[in-house]
Formats: sequence, C-alpha cells, structure tokens
Amino acid sequence: MDDLIAQARQYVQEQKFDEALKIAGDVLRQDETHLDALHIQGLSLLRLGMADQALPALQSVAARKPSNGMVQWILASAFRSVQKLEEAFECFERALSLGVKDYSMMLELYDVALVLFSKRGNWRQYARIQQL
Repeated sequence: MDDLIAQARQYVQEQKFDEALKIAGDVLRQDETHLDALHIQGLSLLRLGMADQALPALQSVAARKPSNGMVQWILASAFRSVQKLEEAFECFERALSLGVKDYSMMLELYDVALVLFSKRGNWRQYARIQQL
C-alpha cells in the first residue's frame, strides 16, 4: 500500500488528480480509514472542482489530525467552495493559529471575512481580521 500512496502523492504533485483519485479509491477499498488515502482523495476531489464530495474525506482527516494547519487550510478551501463561510472562516483561523502563514491563504481568509461579516453587518469582527 505504501507504494500506491507514494504514486498517488506523485500524481498530486504533477496535478494528475484523476489518477491520484483512482489510487486513493483503490486503497480505501482495502482500508476505508487509511489516513493518507483519505487526504489524497479529498484534495484530489477539491482540485477537480468537487468540493461537496471532498468534504467528508477532508473532515475525517482534519478530525484525526487537528494540529495540522495545512489540513485545516485545505478543509477551509473546501468549505469556501461550497459557500459554507462560517466553517471556512473557523478553519482558516485554526490554520493561522497553527502557524500556516501563506499569502494566498491570507487572501482567501480576507475574502471569506469580507463576505461573511458584511452579510452580518459585523464590522468589529471584520476589523479584527484586518489586523491578522
């Protein structure tokens, strides 16, 4: 199984998400709780534009790796893609608190905060985000 996961990771790096997804599915048929396969499945589905289908796998990975900031960021992106802005904001904040300081993530967080807090009229929260 390790060889299959290594191949799937390589496909993810090469942005061959269909191939990575197939391998992750093969591994998950043997072990439906395989953490790396769930991660690859969720990320591949997200990158293929199927965020709604990616969410269960990504949520499972995040629950088992709560201190992994990158997992939180990926989960936040999936929530954002399906317009679950509250959940996206919470995951982005967790990612930041776990030390993920990526410029593109900051832009995504800013965008989510702008939409979320302007809808609510909660400008105090929005101002807090501008300070991050």
